[in-house]
Amino acid sequence: MLHRLWSSPLKPTLKDRGIALVCLLGFTQALAQGPSPPSASRASLKEPVLTGLSPPGVTVGRTTKWTLSGRNLDGGTRLRSSGVGVEVLEPKLTADGRLVVSARASASAVPGIRELRADGPFGLSNLLLFRVDTLDPFPEVEPNDDSAHANLQRVNTVVSGVLEDRDVDHVRIDGPAGGPLTVEVEARRLGSPLRPVVTLLDREGRSLIQGRETPGLDGDCRVTSRFPSDGTVIVRVHDALFQGGEAASYRIRVFTTPFATALFPLGGPRGESIDVTASGGTLDVPLHQRILLPDHPGSLVELTPFDGPSGRLLVPHRLVVGEGPNLVEPRLAPQDRSGTRLPRGSTANGWIAMPGEVDHYRVAVRRGERLRVAIQAASLGSWLDSVVTIRDDQGRRIAENDDPMEGGPSLVPPWAPGRGAFPTDSLLVQEAEADGEWIIEVADRYDHGGAEFAYRLTVEPARPDFRVAFPPDLGAPRFGSGADSQGPERLSGPAGVLNLAPGSRCRVNLRIAIDGRIGPIVLRATGLPAGVTAEPVTIRAGGSRPTTGTTRPPSLVATLILQVADDAGPALGELKVIATSTLADGSALTRGATVWVPLGLGDDTPALRPVFRELSAVPVKVLGRREPK
Repeated sequence: MLHRLWSSPLKPTLKDRGIALVCLLGFTQALAQGPSPPSASRASLKEPVLTGLSPPGVTVGRTTKWTLSGRNLDGGTRLRSSGVGVEVLEPKLTADGRLVVSARASASAVPGIRELRADGPFGLSNLLLFRVDTLDPFPEVEPNDDSAHANLQRVNTVVSGVLEDRDVDHVRIDGPAGGPLTVEVEARRLGSPLRPVVTLLDREGRSLIQGRETPGLDGDCRVTSRFPSDGTVIVRVHDALFQGGEAASYRIRVFTTPFATALFPLGGPRGESIDVTASGGTLDVPLHQRILLPDHPGSLVELTPFDGPSGRLLVPHRLVVGEGPNLVEPRLAPQDRSGTRLPRGSTANGWIAMPGEVDHYRVAVRRGERLRVAIQAASLGSWLDSVVTIRDDQGRRIAENDDPMEGGPSLVPPWAPGRGAFPTDSLLVQEAEADGEWIIEVADRYDHGGAEFAYRLTVEPARPDFRVAFPPDLGAPRFGSGADSQGPERLSGPAGVLNLAPGSRCRVNLRIAIDGRIGPIVLRATGLPAGVTAEPVTIRAGGSRPTTGTTRPPSLVATLILQVADDAGPALGELKVIATSTLADGSALTRGATVWVPLGLGDDTPALRPVFRELSAVPVKVLGRREPK
């Protein structure tokens, strides 16, 4: 049986922030063909819960058998995948309650991370991630706890496995003596709680190289080496603290195809074509490609592989679409601290070329004006852990920022998951105390440098702004309002999903962080399935003092009420909240609400190393029709 897929037509944005937003999870508006869901008694909701996917990937042009573990899975459960080009077929329920399906990726499927949910008679499940890959799959075979029992794996393949507590897995790779070899372990990027450590050994057990958290891989690791004289390499992988469990999955990608670790520049003006250079990694010479940026400021461009002389080149970076003029930092002598002049409202594309380097920019300022100084680097795949310092023209320090979560004037909502979920891009909002010039310094926190340490520095007038966020536990509280309801009823459900019964209503709280004086904020719900309505809500924001330095903006709480009609039929949709306000100059300011969804076990078990994915819409499912009394 073929299951309908949902698609993701909208691009994520980085509008006015150095935080990488992930792709929007969109949903089809009607249910796929299949058995009708039962009448949804509010006391008997049994939403499906996914706790594991093995293997967490599928290969372009091939079919892979998936085994999913969880709860409340049955023969009527379908799987829904984001994007296009992946079909999920032939679900079968095993005796131990697992779901076995065939996942097929078409030859035109675009490689990358995809989202997966189960859709059962009682609602949608929590979120899992999987990879669409170009490498051929190899299964993990136990036991493989030592070198003598290492699984045999070929070059340009991928093997998937799961690490239990105190578990260590081994893979043996044979290749030509002296030949190149790259081994990459993928875990955190797929929502796994693992902190992977990979070690390459020779046949005698001597260590060749070890890799831990690799910059640009979101906590995963990659090493590059060469085959020893006997042509055998043993790959050993384990968790940094030797922890594991059912959700501790990983993928070992072994390949010789080229990859880049550096990209420059990391963005450009809206609607323009820019020349992008990929370098580093296993490239002997840089590669160049011209890319047309969309006419949507703040949106991200996910890069497809470059075409190189030795095959398609993997570039794990993103480009951001900017506003205003862009310039490229000129290469000055290390001792030259005169600085590059940067007009207000423009962006400098630069990089910390050498360890210990500090880049300098000069910006003309007027007394009383507030300027926003923002870096975009780690959020786009750069290795830079930025530190920004503002000095006056006499060299006296005015302000400094490392991470925006460390007391800076960030509009990150209080309900966001906190440190570890956000990049380390610096952000300052500062008021000029006198006419003159600011000297803005950009450096790496650890004094590292190289082609991989690119950044975008934007200096612009600070305008009033606001951000809107769903709570992280969205999906757990629900409230009944039918004639048989005795008041609020709280049910347990997957976070980041709303499974609603006909005749019910759901209160959705949103946190609004405000910086500066803005008019009333109007919140509207869009994308809801048929039979679900929500009246717009207006919040009187009033005036708040603009934040400067380390002052955190105030916040408000708004509540949307979703009402499900008594006769609503089964349907799928999404809750996307658009908030609009008017500034003092009459211009409109529009922001979309986001939600940080925890990945992991899919239940209430606390995660030791939580992994979050930021979405700009919440899936909504209306269950079966209400039973007549």
